[in-house]
Amino acid sequence: MRVYHREPGRTPDGTTPRSWGPVGRFDPRPDGHDGPHEHPNGPTVHYSGDTLPVALTEAFRSAPVWSVCPAWRAALLIATTEALQDHGPDGAVALGAPADLGHRPDYTRASTQAWARAILADLPVGAVAGARYHSARQPDGENVVLWNRQPIAVLGALGAEDVALHDEAAWPWVLVAAHRLGASVERIPITDCARHQGDA
Repeated sequence: MRVYHREPGRTPDGTTPRSWGPVGRFDPRPDGHDGPHEHPNGPTVHYSGDTLPVALTEAFRSAPVWSVCPAWRAALLIATTEALQDHGPDGAVALGAPADLGHRPDYTRASTQAWARAILADLPVGAVAGARYHSARQPDGENVVLWNRQPIAVLGALGAEDVALHDEAAWPWVLVAAHRLGASVERIPITDCARHQGDA
């Protein structure tokens, strides 16, 4: 499951990898110390969670209020590749990393990004397609990050495989997830969205 903010040219749909970064955990793009930026020559990243609540917490992170405009969407996805680096406890220890590498809240995103760069540098091209790791915000949840342009297929879910969180069909599920996670959530018009205005 991927929760994303639809933006022309950057994330037009749920299957398009992102070339802008580094931003999230295990994002292998070089850090120029001047903030995230476009990497037209790759590598790209694509994030997803095993459930809607996990995907929501990864998208909105620690925001005190989830402000959901019509551009926020959820896509049910399946990746056609299985070559993933396991960043769970056993896999992390095998790399020489802390067992809680993927989900320790005080282990910064920059640290996990450095690990991702090291993994890609040490392994042959195409040997690993991405990483699987526990959610930092939901220890029982799992995330997957795909590196480069791994093929992703969209699965149909009752005929609506990529839906706006704002829609009446999806909104009750968002409310349930927010309630279980102790988060506040609101629907806002796209004109009030900071990302739409280019401020975030």
